[in-house]
Amino acid sequence: QDKAHDDFFKEIAEEYRGKMIFMKLGKTEEYMLKDFGFGAFPALGIADSFGFDAKHFAYSSANEFPGGTEAVKEFLNKYLAKELSPTYKSEQAPKEEHKKGTVKTVVFSTIKETIASGTSLLVLYKSWAKSVDKVSGVLDKVAEALEGIDSFTIAKLETTKNHVPEDTFPEMDEDDFEPVGYLCTDGVCKKWGHIPGQKEVFKYLAKQVPAVKAGWESAVKPKLKEMKEAEAEKKRKEEEAKAAEEAKKAEEKKQLDDLIANAEEIDVSEAKDKGIIKQVIKEGSGSNPAKGDKVKAHYTGTLLDGSKFDSSRDRGDPFSFSLGSGQVIKCWDQAFATMKVGERAVLTCTAPNAYGERGSPPAIPGGATLRFDVELLSFGGKDEL
Repeated sequence: QDKAHDDFFKEIAEEYRGKMIFMKLGKTEEYMLKDFGFGAFPALGIADSFGFDAKHFAYSSANEFPGGTEAVKEFLNKYLAKELSPTYKSEQAPKEEHKKGTVKTVVFSTIKETIASGTSLLVLYKSWAKSVDKVSGVLDKVAEALEGIDSFTIAKLETTKNHVPEDTFPEMDEDDFEPVGYLCTDGVCKKWGHIPGQKEVFKYLAKQVPAVKAGWESAVKPKLKEMKEAEAEKKRKEEEAKAAEEAKKAEEKKQLDDLIANAEEIDVSEAKDKGIIKQVIKEGSGSNPAKGDKVKAHYTGTLLDGSKFDSSRDRGDPFSFSLGSGQVIKCWDQAFATMKVGERAVLTCTAPNAYGERGSPPAIPGGATLRFDVELLSFGGKDEL
C-alpha cells in the first residue's frame, strides 16, 4: 500500500514541480498529525511554511484518498488560489460518551458543540503546569457535586495539543501557564481567571449560573453530603486496612523474633566485623556452594521494624543467582557460601553489606540494616538447577 501511495503522489508531484514541495512523513513524525486535526496515517495535508505558526490545510485521513488524482489536484489548486480555509491542531475526540458528573475532555473539534447550548465552565490548561493536579482534583469534585444540574458541564481543554481560537476565548494569555477558567453560555465565553479552591468555585458558580443557584438546596447539597460520607467511609476503610497491615507486620516480626530468640549469632562476614550475622532456624545437609555455583533460594526481606520490602515466597517464585559474582548484595554472596541445602536462616546485614547509604528507594532507605529470612533450596552448575 505504501508503494501505491508513492506512485500516486509521484505523478501529482511532477505536475506541481516548482509550485509546492512534496514530503512523505513516517511514524517518527506521527506527532505532527494533530496539527492537521488527523488521528492516523495515511493522511494528506498542506502546511504553508515550516514555521511553528504555519497554517495547515487537511484533505484526508483514510486508507484511500477520496476522489483519486483529480480530487487531490482540485484540493491543491484551491490552496494555490487561496480558496481553502485552514484546519487547526486538534486531538482526537474521546470515543466514549461523556458521563454526567465527570469532567468532559474537549478538543478543538468539539469546542463549538460543547459551548453551543447551556452553560459550561471550560478550563484551558497545559498538562505540565505546576497546579494542574490540584486543579484537576477540584474540577473532579465540583463536576461530581453538580451531577444533578441540567444543562451545565465542567470541561477541560489541553492547549498545547489543540488550537485555541482567540475569538472564542477573549483575553487569552499564551504566556500564562496555569489553568484558566472560562464561563461559557450559549456559545459565548467570558474569562473568569485562575481556578481557586473547591469552595471558591462553588461560590462563583452559584452566583454566575442560575441553574446551580436554583438547584443548590435540592440537588447540590444532598450530593455534597453523599460525597462527604463516601469520603469518610473510604478513609475509615483505609485506616482499617493500614491498622490490619501494621498488626500483620507486628505479628510476622514477633514470629521471626521468636524463631531466632535462642539461635546463635554467627558472624559470617569476611571482615569479621559483625556486618553479616547468620542465625540458623533449620539445619541443612551436605556441602556448601562454591563461587560460581548457581544458587536457588527463597527469601523474605524486611527492615528492622518488620516492614516487608520483598519476598519470593509471596510470589511463589524462588530466586536464582550466581554465587560470588556480584549479582546480589555482599551479605548474600558471603552468607549463602556458608549454608547447606535445606538450611533456613535469618541474615542481619548492615548497610555496607546491603544497599549502602543510597538504599534502594522507595522501599529501602539509605543506611538501613536489613533482615532476610532465607532458605537454600538447591545449588550446582548451570545445568543442574
